[in-house]
Amino acid sequence: MSEFYRFRQLCRYIGILACITALVGIVLSASAHTALSYSLVGIGVISLLVDITLIVAKNRCPFCNKSLRIAPSEGEEFCPHCGCKID
Repeated sequence: MSEFYRFRQLCRYIGILACITALVGIVLSASAHTALSYSLVGIGVISLLVDITLIVAKNRCPFCNKSLRIAPSEGEEFCPHCGCKID
């Protein structure tokens, strides 16, 4: 498994966890206005912003260094700019 593939998987898991954290905080803040619920929303949103920033900054083709799609299609992925296979 390549380092690039592991990076994309890690970003995917961080994004999912950030969304879940934000949603739990929103549900809690709707029922009980506590500091914990607002903190969860803040942590979730900040984590999601960091995840998106990492994806935009690091999600590049290892061959031509141009930006790749954020959500890769199923199966093999190819760079839309140079056509090289992404591992």
